[in-house]
Amino acid sequence: MVRKSSMLLLLIIVIAGVSISSSSLRAQQTTANYVGPQACSTCHGSIVTSWNNSIHSEMIKKLTPELLAEYNLTEADLQAHGIWPLQNFPYTIGGTWKLRFLNATADPSNYTKWTVAVWQYIIATGEWAPYHPEAPKDWGAKCAQCHVTGFDSSNETFWGTPDQLTVSVECESCHGPGSLHITNPMGNKMIIDVSAQVCGQCHVRGSFPEYELGDPSSFNYTHGEKPHKHHQQFYDWNMSAHSRSMETPKPADFCLACHSADNIFNTELITYLDIMYTIQNATNPVTCVNCHNPHALDLRISHGSNAGAKADEITVCTQCHTGGGKPEEMVKDEWHHTQAETFNGSIHYASGVTCVSCHMPLDTKSAVAYDLRNHTMIVNSYQTYEYSCGQATGCHKEQLETWPNWAEQRIEEIQTTTNDTITMVEDAITQAEAAITIANQTGADPTLIEEAENLLLKAKSYLSFVEADGSLGFHNPLYSLSLLNEALYYANEARARVSVVIPEFTSTALLLTFMIILLAAVAYKTKTKREN
Repeated sequence: MVRKSSMLLLLIIVIAGVSISSSSLRAQQTTANYVGPQACSTCHGSIVTSWNNSIHSEMIKKLTPELLAEYNLTEADLQAHGIWPLQNFPYTIGGTWKLRFLNATADPSNYTKWTVAVWQYIIATGEWAPYHPEAPKDWGAKCAQCHVTGFDSSNETFWGTPDQLTVSVECESCHGPGSLHITNPMGNKMIIDVSAQVCGQCHVRGSFPEYELGDPSSFNYTHGEKPHKHHQQFYDWNMSAHSRSMETPKPADFCLACHSADNIFNTELITYLDIMYTIQNATNPVTCVNCHNPHALDLRISHGSNAGAKADEITVCTQCHTGGGKPEEMVKDEWHHTQAETFNGSIHYASGVTCVSCHMPLDTKSAVAYDLRNHTMIVNSYQTYEYSCGQATGCHKEQLETWPNWAEQRIEEIQTTTNDTITMVEDAITQAEAAITIANQTGADPTLIEEAENLLLKAKSYLSFVEADGSLGFHNPLYSLSLLNEALYYANEARARVSVVIPEFTSTALLLTFMIILLAAVAYKTKTKREN
C-alpha cells in the first residue's frame, strides 16, 4: 500500500511539473520579443534551412521582377488586372496554389491597413480569377495573422518593419517569441507544443481561433462553414479517429508510439525536454506532427529506429498500421492493425495506389478543384466514393459516369463475401472448440488434443489477422479470402483430429453434446462482439 501511494505521489508530481513548466513558458512568452529566423539559425541552422525550403517561408513574398519571371508573368498581365503601378503592390501572398497581391494604395505607410487585390493568379491553370471583387479583403484583419509571424489581430500591430514581413510563418509562430531564449537558452526554453491546435491556429476554416501556445485547452473555435474549402485541415482532423486515439488506448506504454503525439518527446526527434511520457501522463492523441515534419513539412517517420526519416504516402501510415508480420510466419492469439501486410501485393498496390489515395482523397479546393486532400481518413468523404475512386483520381471515372453506384456496390460485394466467409470460419471454430471440449471430458489421447488445439490456434490466428485489417477484405480481397480458407481448413482439421477418438454416444450423451456446442457457439459469438 505504501509503495502504491508513493507511485501515485510521484505521478502527481510529474504531471504537476509538466503543468508548471507549461505555465512558466506561457508567462515567458508574454514578456519575450520576436527576433526572426536568422537569430534562430545560429544554433539551429539545419532546422532553419529546412524551414527556408518549405512553403511556410513563402507565405509573403516581395513582388520583384524575379518573382514575376518565376511564374511567367509580365507587367502587361498585372496592368490588365489592375495590379499597377507596382509600387502600390509591394508583396504577394502565397505561391504554391495561387498568388494574391497586397494593395498598399490606401495607406502605403500603414501595412496593417493594406487590402488584397481583386484579382488573383491561379498557378495550376495559369489563369486569373476574381477574389472578393465586391469588397476587397482587409489583409490586416483577415490574412496577416496566418501569413506572417508576430501579428496581433486585436490591435493590428506587427513586431517588425514592412521588410520583415517576408519572414512569413517562421519558428516563433509555433514556438513563441525568442528574445529571452537567445540570452539564456537553457534558462528560458522555447515552447514545444505537439498538439493539433498549433497547426489549427491557421489550418482551420473561419475566424481566427483564440489559442495560447503550450495550452491546448485554450483553443476556442467552433467550425461553422461548409466543407470543400481550403484551411479546413483542423476541422477534418477533429472529425477523424486520429483525434480520438487516446480515448481507449491499451494500458501499455508501448502503445503510445502510435496512439499519442506525446511519444515524440520520448524519441531523438526532441531532446529539449526531460519529460518521459507514459500512458498515465500523455494527453495528446495522434496529431499533425505524427505524420508531418513541422519544419520541412514533408511526411516523416515519427517513432522507432527510423524516427525522423522521410516517409512516403504508404510508409507514413504503415509505421503504425502494421501487424508486424503475417500469419504464415507467426501464430498470434490476437492481431492488431494488419493493414500494411494485407494491402501489400494487392491489385491497388501493384497499380501504384497508396493509402492516402483512398483515405485522404483529393476532395478539397484551394485554388482549383481537387488540389488538397481530406484529413478525416474516411474513404467515402462527404458520403460519396466519387472523390476516392473517380473524380479527382480518374481511376474509375468512366465506371462512375455510367454507373454512379458502381464503387459502392463493388465495395459491398467484396465485403459481403468476406463477411460471409468469416461467419463460416467462426462456425467451424465453434465446432472445433466443442469437439476438443468433448475429447477432454472423455479422456482422449492428450497428444491428439494438443495437436487439435494447435490447429485451432492457427485457425483463430488467420481469422484475427483478416479481422484486424478492418476493411472486410477490400484492401486485398484475394489474399483475405485465401487466409480465411486457411483458417477454415485448420478449424476443420482440429475438429477431425479429436472427432475420430470420440466414442459412440447414447441419446443422453448426444443431447449433452448438442448443449455443449450451443453454449460454445453463444460464448464465441459474445466474445467476438465484445472484441469488436
